[in-house]
Amino acid sequence: MFHGRSLVHVFSVADSLIFVTDQVRRLRELGMDVTLVASPDERLTRVGRALGVRTVGVPMARRVSPLDDWESLGRLRDLFTQLAPDIVHAHTPKGGLLGMLA
Repeated sequence: MFHGRSLVHVFSVADSLIFVTDQVRRLRELGMDVTLVASPDERLTRVGRALGVRTVGVPMARRVSPLDDWESLGRLRDLFTQLAPDIVHAHTPKGGLLGMLA
């Protein structure tokens, strides 16, 4: 159903991945290519491995930090250019802001 389609979920922290694990599992079953993006963390890698999806660590400071946020935005923009996803679903305040701007 979704073969050839791609989705990127963006979170600022890997702790929040729990909210989309069932959705990711189902979308994978339907043939969608899913990528999880969050600040680098062992949990990000572990969840990605368990779900059989690609993970990408992009540092995102939870606090307002213009220089760090600018760097994170650039990394996300480069990632989206590389992946060319059909859908970007951005979560959490910082992940949502940077994901939608990118």
